[in-house]
Amino acid sequence: MDDAMNPWYLDDKVYKSLNDVCLLAKKNRVTRKVIFETQQRDHDNESADILHSAKIEERILEISNFADYLRSLVQEKQTLLTTLQRPLVENSIKLELKYHEPTMEMFLMSSGILRDLVKNLNNIDWLVNADLASPKKLEEALTFIESNLASLQTTYLRLNQINNQMGELKSFSFSDMKIS
Repeated sequence: MDDAMNPWYLDDKVYKSLNDVCLLAKKNRVTRKVIFETQQRDHDNESADILHSAKIEERILEISNFADYLRSLVQEKQTLLTTLQRPLVENSIKLELKYHEPTMEMFLMSSGILRDLVKNLNNIDWLVNADLASPKKLEEALTFIESNLASLQTTYLRLNQINNQMGELKSFSFSDMKIS
């Protein structure tokens, strides 16, 4: 007898098909359940900061701490500005011991030279603003200018001398660095 005509064969085939349909339905239910749970977790995570009070309290505390920090910055604004605008100043110049004495001499010479330079510049400024209408005043002014120019020339020579000493100090320090 032909298998297609056998009633038991058809029942087996129908049974297998029904069994496959049931398995697919179970898999479909499980898949839907997993998808639903995933969507529910995503929804909970998205709305957690709104719905869960512990997370809300945590965020409020963070915002409060940040607001306190900003408030303290605003209160200390002037102190911060003065601190940031103050230049970095040290009490001493860092020099090796062997350069202390020449450097001291250079600073002593330069202070006198700068004092004389200021005096000479003040004298020149006075001459520019002075009224030199009479011949006697003009002769006094020329004598005064000659003496001040001589003093200015001396100051210039001293400055050159200091400049040369500084160049020697630099050459000593560079040559010491290369040897070490």
